[in-house]
Amino acid sequence: MNTYGTQIANLIVQNGKTGAEMTHALKDLGEGDMQKGITRISEYFLAESANSLKVGRLQGTAGGVVGVGLLLLIIKLFKDSKKNSKRKEEGKVILKCLEKNLLEDKAVEAAPEENREV
Repeated sequence: MNTYGTQIANLIVQNGKTGAEMTHALKDLGEGDMQKGITRISEYFLAESANSLKVGRLQGTAGGVVGVGLLLLIIKLFKDSKKNSKRKEEGKVILKCLEKNLLEDKAVEAAPEENREV
């Protein structure tokens, strides 16, 4: 509720106001008709609550969209991290296999040269 609504509600529910004072205020608000004064106050509060409801719905929608977006981003980052981890493991396996086979071949080829007499 905005500050006007809060102030209006406080004035209506304040203790110490006589029936004559309240009647006079409602009559003045309704331009001589107390019923119109009450109707005017009711319409104001209904419009105020409808506006607050719209704002609340918009805030809820925005929060929901941000929440879902954040959740999807976290899931994507987790999946990417998993893929990178698998790719790194695959790279390690390939490197170890190539080092094992290619370096062993060089060691085997280098060994006969060491045994040769000049």
